[in-house]
Amino acid sequence: MDRFRDPTLLARVLIPVFIICLLGIAPRPQLADQLRQQAQIATVGGDHQAAAKYFAQMAELLPNFNGLWEQAGQQAVLAGDSSNAIRYLQNALAKDGLSVAGQIALGDAYLASEDLASALHIWQSLPTSIETVARLQITHQRQRDYPEEIIDLKELILLQPGNVKAYYRLGLLLAITQPSSAQAYLLQAAERDPQYARSSQAIIQSIEDSRSANEPAYTLLSTGRALASLDEWELAEQAFILAVQIRPDYAEAWAFLGEARQKNASNALPQSGLTELQKAWELDPNSVSANIFMAFYWQRKARYDLAQVYLQTAADLDSNNPVLQVELGNTLSNLGDLPAAQDRYEHAIELAPTDPVYWRILAEYSIMHQVQIRQIALPAARQAVILAPKDPLSLDLLGHTLLLLEDYAMAERFLLRAIQVDPDYPPAHLHLGMEYLFSGKLEAGRKELLLTCRLAPDTDLAEQARRLLERYFTSLEDNP
Repeated sequence: MDRFRDPTLLARVLIPVFIICLLGIAPRPQLADQLRQQAQIATVGGDHQAAAKYFAQMAELLPNFNGLWEQAGQQAVLAGDSSNAIRYLQNALAKDGLSVAGQIALGDAYLASEDLASALHIWQSLPTSIETVARLQITHQRQRDYPEEIIDLKELILLQPGNVKAYYRLGLLLAITQPSSAQAYLLQAAERDPQYARSSQAIIQSIEDSRSANEPAYTLLSTGRALASLDEWELAEQAFILAVQIRPDYAEAWAFLGEARQKNASNALPQSGLTELQKAWELDPNSVSANIFMAFYWQRKARYDLAQVYLQTAADLDSNNPVLQVELGNTLSNLGDLPAAQDRYEHAIELAPTDPVYWRILAEYSIMHQVQIRQIALPAARQAVILAPKDPLSLDLLGHTLLLLEDYAMAERFLLRAIQVDPDYPPAHLHLGMEYLFSGKLEAGRKELLLTCRLAPDTDLAEQARRLLERYFTSLEDNP
């Protein structure tokens, strides 16, 4: 015990401790330095989730250091971890405030968590910039607050005159709300980027064609149909809503509104659109649109018996429409009445004998159901090629038909022609791969099947190609 009373020994123990305290060397700063290094490595490596965790740990360890919670929140936003991002950024806001970038990030986190009101509140409080206005526009679009979105888009164009997408989107919105003002923006979009030319012209044409009728509800219906043809179903639905508000007795508008609501429906609304379709049919049982869309509704529910009733009515009302004959044939096929289905497909050809589409449909029906491929599919596919000799779909179909008939040489000829026309057409590569396998050209077939998988990943074509690869090749090192 005497050694602890030795003043020299005590000094030797206490002096290093005193020096450590003076220098600030302690376990906590050492841990903080390790966390800082780990955060930097994670950030540079793109592991935003880990970086967020390390910055958050640093913020808890070093409460007097500013900016750590904000960095943690920024990294969490990049990681897609909206709940932690909100928590970290709120901590930063309460502790030492957020930079503009941090506030934008907090709004992004709210948006990702579907708290649109909080996101809007933050961005609206910030100075006007391209970043904030663009986010306001996206949020108002998701809310379907089109008047506010129009304001955002006009402001965005002022801040970013080269934003072609903003011109196009604004033109679409104005086509519904202010048709006379839409054309200028759509033309700007078309002139600045050719990819918008066709769709812009379609909307402009629909407005001009309906202008002579001097009927706002008809103009809205026409515009909505044009939007639907471009797969802009949310805006189309808005056009149809406005049309029925102006004309509550407008059966056609109710029918299109019902179809639009089905297109835009979530899984939580399985009956969406039925009320509007019933309204359309009650207003006018002889409306072709009302009967067609009612049939489509029941097709989606796999009630082909009910779909047949409405399609037959529509086909009787519009007896020269080959599309309705095909839809009726598809429904009869689903009901198992193949002879009646074939009769509808053949009638469609009678109505449009020079259109290769209907010849292809008949051939595809024969192949799908293995019904008289030589007697039905082969002549139909040949006629499709005669009518469209440079159409890869027709060339591939004839090649596929010949493949099924084991005429491999002729099948290869037409499949190669299809690929020559469109080198990236996956079905032709699949069928050519099959032809090579069946002909004993295994390596050539393998290459075509691998190419099919690359051109059409995550499709039934790729799955079929993979099954063939597994069947014919024992070594699958290069197989997808």
